[in-house]
Amino acid sequence: MTTKFDDRAFRAALQRRIAGALDEQGAEMADQAKAAVGRANAGTPSQPGQPPRLVTGRLQASIAHEVETDANSVTLRVGSSDRKAKHLEVGTSSMAARPFLRPTLQETIKRLVAAVSAATGRRS
Repeated sequence: MTTKFDDRAFRAALQRRIAGALDEQGAEMADQAKAAVGRANAGTPSQPGQPPRLVTGRLQASIAHEVETDANSVTLRVGSSDRKAKHLEVGTSSMAARPFLRPTLQETIKRLVAAVSAATGRRS
């Protein structure tokens, strides 16, 4: 008896599992970044190095995630569509950074790796 292994079906199933794990983690990361922006003392400027404070709510509302797949990869993006987000995250020549995305990634990277490992059947 001969068994034929369908590599394409295996890859597609694995890619779906990884995409699902990344989608779940991406949603958590976006929520965590939104919470960082929405913390106490809303309406007053944040200190350099601290996440930006909630003023209008536009930055917080613009934070989202997306998972993109193609034939060979799965990509998770967590970010903001607000035009001021980049300036707040990395700073400018006249304003110190007020990061809210990078700290979220640093806090969640182990969970992200663990989720992908679980989706692929590996231990992290």
